[in-house]
Amino acid sequence: IQSRYSYTKQSECNWFNLDGTFLTELEVVNNNKNYLIVKTESDKYGAIQSDGKLAIEPIHDTLEYCTDNVFLSTNERDGLITSSIVDNVGNVVFSTLSDVVFKDGFFTVNTSEQNEQWISVDGNVTYIGHATPLSSNYLKVYKNKKCGVLDKNGDKVINFIYDDIVFCKTFF
Repeated sequence: IQSRYSYTKQSECNWFNLDGTFLTELEVVNNNKNYLIVKTESDKYGAIQSDGKLAIEPIHDTLEYCTDNVFLSTNERDGLITSSIVDNVGNVVFSTLSDVVFKDGFFTVNTSEQNEQWISVDGNVTYIGHATPLSSNYLKVYKNKKCGVLDKNGDKVINFIYDDIVFCKTFF
């Protein structure tokens, strides 16, 4: 959500979009052009769209906007912390009791076997093992000391025959 001013104490602000529509008087902990991440007095987090509509109910212990209208949330219940990938209407796409981290278009989950699970933004397990995101759509993975590339669906895009692969956004 675009604004002309920056406030050091956003909790005392009322939020309006550029059309003048009132958005919220809740504490805003983060914002981008599409969403405000808000915090209630009971320390629960939710999201409001730039048109003022509630996107995600404020029921989460933490909530972070990641990419492509996808959020990462955590919730504690009975001493267990659940990490979830949540879509822009609050539906849980993927959930686990392990820690989840967002990296360059993918979510990583460290399993008890010390392997990383690479999860796409739509909640599908793309790869299990060591990998490096090349972009939000591609992972560089190693097999038999050679690297190749998988797309976000886990399909092989480049065969595992190279010593290294570098993703270049632009060429001169």
